[in-house]
Amino acid sequence: MMSEQTLCLTYEKERMSGAETAVLAFCLGAGLWYAFGHTFFAEALSLPGIGLTVSWAGITAAFLAANRRRLRQDREGILLTGLSILLALCGGLYSVNALRLMNLPLIALTASAGLGCLTGRWPESPFSAQGMKTVFSTFLPDLFRSWGRPFRLFRGQKYQRQLSDGLVGLLISLPVLIVILVLLVSADRAFSDFLASGADRALHFDGSFFLRLFLGLAVGLGCFSLLMSADHPEKPGQASGMAVPAAGVMPLLICLCALYGLFIAIRLRTLGGAEDGSLVEYARSGFFQLTAAALITLTVITLVIRWTEHKAVRILSGLLCLLTEGLLVLAAASMLRYIQVYGLSLLRVLTLWGMLMIFLSILAVFLRCLKPGFRSWKKLAVLALVSWTALNLSCPARWIAGFNVDRFNRFPAEMTLDHEYLVKLSPAVLPALDGIADKAVREEALTFARKYLTENKPSAYDWSVDWICFNE
Repeated sequence: MMSEQTLCLTYEKERMSGAETAVLAFCLGAGLWYAFGHTFFAEALSLPGIGLTVSWAGITAAFLAANRRRLRQDREGILLTGLSILLALCGGLYSVNALRLMNLPLIALTASAGLGCLTGRWPESPFSAQGMKTVFSTFLPDLFRSWGRPFRLFRGQKYQRQLSDGLVGLLISLPVLIVILVLLVSADRAFSDFLASGADRALHFDGSFFLRLFLGLAVGLGCFSLLMSADHPEKPGQASGMAVPAAGVMPLLICLCALYGLFIAIRLRTLGGAEDGSLVEYARSGFFQLTAAALITLTVITLVIRWTEHKAVRILSGLLCLLTEGLLVLAAASMLRYIQVYGLSLLRVLTLWGMLMIFLSILAVFLRCLKPGFRSWKKLAVLALVSWTALNLSCPARWIAGFNVDRFNRFPAEMTLDHEYLVKLSPAVLPALDGIADKAVREEALTFARKYLTENKPSAYDWSVDWICFNE
């Protein structure tokens, strides 16, 4: 039988440290602030703004302070942690909801990988193939792994027995309480009416408070678990090699090369013989499909050259890379022609960014086909993250609006301006709309902007700095 001293020692080991408690408090506070400060059911979609910026900065600072003795200098960890903070900052600067939504998982992933590097969790670089696989495979488990830490108080036998005794006492008390309650209700009409009105209020009770409370606790515990998972070093994993015979992949490569070559020839022939009007219509379709095809091909080539070292396979893979680059050039040309006629949008900007990243990735694969020892994935991953963060910090809504207004001012008879789309992007477009040369169009755009922004003001949690541009 366990002695009292052993029980106390067990309890001490199971207790959370002061540093863990501080991180838990920050995470729960941030989760509850989100649950009660964020607007969930507004007519216009709203996503976390300045509240996320402040919360994430505070949580990261609390974690770094709690683990200050275990931190090590790691350039990749510093880069990833800094990028996660900058992406959270973008939510507080600009209210472009599409970017906010895409940044939420990226913030969590970069922070998890960055803080794990700083505390020595990851045995390999998160930018390596094995490192990326480890980060992605452990991310979801990390969200739930440490949910039980705050409840360690009840793990010792002493405290389990106390909890068990309390539950038994509650069960014994219920029948007695019910009997007493029935007697009191029958003894006094006023007491009976009071309980009846209370029951009626309970039936019409708005449970949104408890839903928000549950959501806040879940978000807080998820953040806490994600951060605390960085305390546990991962054992180095060994990448399983896979060998595929050249004959197994060459038919696919030959077919793709023939198919892409035929497509490019037909596309160039059609574009060369088309007039301006039909050329614009032809350019309206295809760039998203071509980009998707290039991305799939990139994945195929990457796997093929990893599975086999056969020279013929590398030659075919290199040829397929060049043809795929041709597809991307055609897609980009169509997109630029489309933008020239119909203007910029956030989706078109993001598509161009994605095309550029895929183009550079395929170029890197091509160089690896020529030189098997060539390695550039780490640089490409850093470039993608840094360029994405820079795109967010540049406030794309502002310069998209500026481009479209300038284009409309130069060709008012030929171009149209979708001011409603621009206003719904962000209040940062207002200075550009104020520069519309046509007075009637300018007044129509600004009137719509005032009405829309007045009706869709964000809560304090969702507010961002670009709302300073809006003055009623």
